[in-house]
Amino acid sequence: MNMQGLRVNEMNAKLRGLFAFRFIELHSKRMFEVELLLSAYSTTSIQDAAQFLEVSEEDATNYVLLHGWTLDPASQILTVTKKATVKWQKLDPDELQRLTEYIFHLEH
Repeated sequence: MNMQGLRVNEMNAKLRGLFAFRFIELHSKRMFEVELLLSAYSTTSIQDAAQFLEVSEEDATNYVLLHGWTLDPASQILTVTKKATVKWQKLDPDELQRLTEYIFHLEH
């Protein structure tokens, strides 16, 4: 392969990396925005969701429906489906001791 071909391949690799980074960055931002909506509202209008997410009403509706929200077609109101909260479980000292012994056994 000649030098120009190597440069093109290097440039393509850099561009792919930049596009991947930008995609991840935008996806993370969108997920953060959706999490904000989830925590702030139990219901919201399609118009408000679209404005908050900075997308069209159709795109906002499709996006949140994919994430488990529901839509009342008559009122055009989206209902947020709250995720189940994870509760931390306290370990019984005997369970913790058994677990420690088991891990110790695996390591030695």
